[in-house]
Amino acid sequence: MKFCKKGAMFGLDARIALVVFATLSIISIKIIYEHFEEVKALQKVTTLNNLEKAIERYVDDTSHFIPDTGSLLTNQVYLSNLISNQAGYPGWNGPYFGESGSGSAFNFKLFGYSGGGTRADEFFTYRYSNATWGGPAATAVNPASCNVNNCYIYLVLSDTLNPSHSAYEDGLMLVEEYKKLDEYIDNSDGPGLGKVRMRELATSAIVYIEVYPEFNYMTDPE
Repeated sequence: MKFCKKGAMFGLDARIALVVFATLSIISIKIIYEHFEEVKALQKVTTLNNLEKAIERYVDDTSHFIPDTGSLLTNQVYLSNLISNQAGYPGWNGPYFGESGSGSAFNFKLFGYSGGGTRADEFFTYRYSNATWGGPAATAVNPASCNVNNCYIYLVLSDTLNPSHSAYEDGLMLVEEYKKLDEYIDNSDGPGLGKVRMRELATSAIVYIEVYPEFNYMTDPE
């Protein structure tokens, strides 16, 4: 009887040990995953900070803000001037940042999209005010036009949320990337507030990332 009793206790101890081991494994995996996600978010923030510094160097070297369409209605910013001196300003000492681009289209690695065209990390760049854009639902968000007292350069990236579209998975990925950055940078303050914002339309999502302040962009910083 004693032998059997010890065997039963050994079996119970083994089961307890397995449960403890499994629990610790799950906790360890969760910690590793969270750390990995935090490292990725930090890398994105570092990239955005480097972009801001590159714009600052451009402004210092050329004594001009980034060229644009000259229209308050569109406010497209030709951030590709960081890659090549399309405006022809004296003092340009780039390339400052980015991989490729033309006009307001600007390519660099941030979210790690693959492929080309709109499926790649191809951002368009605009000026907007950083006042509240509405919400709290992303469907109620609408960017506010900038003025001489409140004007920021934003990266803009959009993708489809149409389930029948071949790039639907990319659209879902973009929404998830927005949520992660919004949590890391803005403490999940909502799609119409903070440095990272999102507007959701019927079949698409548009993410906006504030990268540089230009409070009085109508007067070049000469």
